[in-house]
Amino acid sequence: MLNQNKIEPQCFIDFKKNNSPKNYEKDCDHKVRECLREALSNEQKGQCFYCEQEIKGSRIDHFIPRDAPNEKNIECNYYNLFLSCDKKESCDIKKGNKFDESKYLRVFSNRYACENPSDFFDYTTIGKIKAKKILSDDKKLRATNTIELLNLNNSDLVKARKTIFLNLKIYKDSGYDIDEIFTFFNEFESLFKGN
Repeated sequence: MLNQNKIEPQCFIDFKKNNSPKNYEKDCDHKVRECLREALSNEQKGQCFYCEQEIKGSRIDHFIPRDAPNEKNIECNYYNLFLSCDKKESCDIKKGNKFDESKYLRVFSNRYACENPSDFFDYTTIGKIKAKKILSDDKKLRATNTIELLNLNNSDLVKARKTIFLNLKIYKDSGYDIDEIFTFFNEFESLFKGN
């Protein structure tokens, strides 16, 4: 999962000021959704927030689902919006409307401090993502639950990460630095930053 570095786009700030939207589905028109999609794609460098693969088809996901009980002012809160790929076996589609802050990472929260995914995950050279060993039991459980919820170790993602690991050594031996290598792949940013 990507670390969030969110800056609300002016088009959405203006839209909310002029329209006071309460319901994302009913109040946010096509124009504002495209503005959001572009801003999220730029922030996330064209990667899915969850699996970090380059996005080909995308969805705007509410991290805390819009219909989550006892949650207020989340439907049109930019900091609850992330761009997700549209793969059926992982990420937003797999997550669906499941939500429980006690069980998963808190990348957006009305009650807790937001957490950076890089503080929770490590990658193995065979392409798997796992909870860091140094975490408290609570954090380790929430990291593991998040991996399972989003199906971040499905076979396609594991193979793609493993391929990156295999190619990293070749590029490093050729004199490229990590930032240059990342530009060749443009996905799995956390994997590069962890090396």
